[in-house]
Amino acid sequence: MQEFGSAWEWLPKTLIDWAQIFSAIGTCAAVIVSLWLAWRQSQIRIVASVSTNVVEADQEELRFLGFGLYIILTNTSPAPCFTTHLDWRVRRRWKWGYHQGAERQFTESKNDCFSNPKFPIQLAQGQPVRLRFMLSGEHGWTTNVRNGLFYREIFLTRNDVDRLRLVVTTSSGKCFHVVPNSDVMDDVWHATEESVEAGGRP
Repeated sequence: MQEFGSAWEWLPKTLIDWAQIFSAIGTCAAVIVSLWLAWRQSQIRIVASVSTNVVEADQEELRFLGFGLYIILTNTSPAPCFTTHLDWRVRRRWKWGYHQGAERQFTESKNDCFSNPKFPIQLAQGQPVRLRFMLSGEHGWTTNVRNGLFYREIFLTRNDVDRLRLVVTTSSGKCFHVVPNSDVMDDVWHATEESVEAGGRP
C-alpha cells in the first residue's frame, strides 16, 4: 500500500511552485468573475416607483387636474424588455409569499385625460415610462379601491397597508415588487376606511 507521507511533504517547496498555485487560483477567479458579469448583464432589471404627484391632462383645455397616482418604470438592463402587466398584491404577515388574488392595474384611462401606453409596454434601455391615474372622481384610482372587496378583506389596520406591493411582470416571467410611498399607502387606507363605513366587512 502506497504511503502519501505527511501534509508537510505535499506543500510547495519553492517560489515557483507557489507562483504556479497563485496563478491557477487567479485564473479560476477571473473566469468566475467574467461568468458572473455576463450573467448579470443578461438579466432584466427594472427600477420602479409609485407615488402621488400633481398630474396634468393631455388636453390643452385641462392642464391642471390636481394630485394623481404616478407609476414610473425604468429599464436598467442593457437591452430593451417588455412588461406584460401590473398587479397590486399584498404580502403575508407571518409567511413568505403573497395573499391569493390580485388587483390588476389597467393603464387605459376611462375619462380620456391621459394617453398612457397599453400593455405590453416596451421599455427601452434607460428610458422611463410614466403612467398617470387620477386619484379621485368617478374613475379615480382610490374610487376603485373604495368600491372593490380586495383591499377591504385584508386591510384591517393602517399597518396592514404597508404590505401592499405593485408587481411588475415582464415577458420573461420575472417579477419586480415595488413598495409604494407613504402617501399612496395613506390614500389606500382612507379609501378602505370609507368602504368599510359604507358597506362593512365582507
